[in-house]
Amino acid sequence: MDPDKNLGALIDTLVDKTRNGRLEWSSTPLTSAYNVTFPVHSVTVRRIGSGILPNYALTIQNSLGEEIESFTSMIPGDSYYASLEELFNRARRKAMAADEAIAQIQAELAKV
Repeated sequence: MDPDKNLGALIDTLVDKTRNGRLEWSSTPLTSAYNVTFPVHSVTVRRIGSGILPNYALTIQNSLGEEIESFTSMIPGDSYYASLEELFNRARRKAMAADEAIAQIQAELAKV
């Protein structure tokens, strides 16, 4: 299932801004879910399932935390499956400070 045109454009923009390091993703209380907040709304990307082909979901919340829109991609052939998978992986790396951890480990290894 494809998202409507506006939601599809939002997914594309989120992927682009995340790729370029312009969004500050953070962890959430949910397992495998990461969030970016804006002045009035927030966006959560999450992985559902942990098998070979998990589903990916994007949710938009209002300032009260209420879900106002969502999209789930369940089939790798869906046009936005790869985009949501990339967004999830990049958001996770940012929220978990993966690049910083790698740099610190490299610095420690250089001392050995």
